[in-house]
Order: sequence, then C-alpha cells, then structure tokens
Amino acid sequence: MAQVDEIFTIDSQLLEDFKFFCEHTGLTVSGAINIFAAQVVRLQKIPFAIEADPFYRPVNLRALEQDIKDIETGQAKMEEHELIEV
Repeated sequence: MAQVDEIFTIDSQLLEDFKFFCEHTGLTVSGAINIFAAQVVRLQKIPFAIEADPFYRPVNLRALEQDIKDIETGQAKMEEHELIEV
C-alpha cells in the first residue's frame, strides 16, 4: 500500500498531549491516526460520540450575557440564600 503525506493543522498543546499519550501507549502519532482512519472507514462513522455541551446552548449564553450586563449596569438583583448540601 502506498504511503502519502498529509498536512493538517492542530493546536500545539493538543498535539503535545497527543504525542505524550501515544508514547505512553506504544503508538506513534502516525499509527494512532491510521487506527482512527481505519475505524472511520470500517464503521462509516466517527467511532465515538460527538456531543455539544448543553451549557453552551444559545438560550443559556443569552441568559448569561444578560446577567453580565445586569451586573455591570447595577441592575442585577442579588439575594442571599443558604447553601444546599448535596
């Protein structure tokens, strides 16, 4: 099978963490990427769940932005309350 080079962009810290993981599991970065690609092709999907954090839903972000605006303009209503132990 012919080998080819591919250029891609990755966050530098993520790459360092990935290299560390690979080194400590006996893989090379190239080997790990090849395993990932083989699984994608075999399964015809990403081999793990990809989900958005529900905290970052637009409705939550708008509410947080409004809260920040209210605090900055002095219009926030602050109330004391007892902490609830879980």
